[in-house]
Amino acid sequence: MIKQRLFWGAFGVFIVLQLVAVFWQIVKYEKVVYLGDTLHLSIRPFDPYDPFRGRYINLSFTDTYVAKSDNFDSDAKYIFTTFTTRNGTSKPDAVFSAKPDTDKPYLKTTNYYRSYYNDDPVRIVYPFDRFYMQEDLAKRVDRDNRIFNNDAKAVVKILDGVGVLVDVTIEGKSINEYIKEINAEDDSYDSRWDNIEEVNDEE
Repeated sequence: MIKQRLFWGAFGVFIVLQLVAVFWQIVKYEKVVYLGDTLHLSIRPFDPYDPFRGRYINLSFTDTYVAKSDNFDSDAKYIFTTFTTRNGTSKPDAVFSAKPDTDKPYLKTTNYYRSYYNDDPVRIVYPFDRFYMQEDLAKRVDRDNRIFNNDAKAVVKILDGVGVLVDVTIEGKSINEYIKEINAEDDSYDSRWDNIEEVNDEE
């Protein structure tokens, strides 16, 4: 009986700790979203042949190499990348092996850099490369080349080194809204052709 009580007591504590951990992650996420700096990072056109694995699109960032700061430690476990935004586009401008003393937004990521040549830039591996979408909209991205060929950016919130991907924009519009507008234009175009065909049939 005592063992059963101990077991259920320990199990209850475990469940509570799991719930607290989940709750803390949600609070941390929301804090970054509402209080973080906003970055607009350029991404390469989506691969029209294989951009999906499920209901998300793959993101490939254009700016992934940055010059090392002075006294950069190539053996550091984490790197800290600062960003500057000009004309609506954010770019990494420096990378450090320790938390930088700066007012600029910075992103903390795992250090995959192991070159010891001073002139070699550091490669940034962004921790967010998937953007989840509604399935019907995601399918449209997969087959419409107009989306691949336009200016695309990942909208990221950053606070105290933590980054959260909140949206993808095409020509300054949320990708969801952009696709809905394309769908509406195509429906209108199809409707006009249907009307023309009906007139021709009547004649």
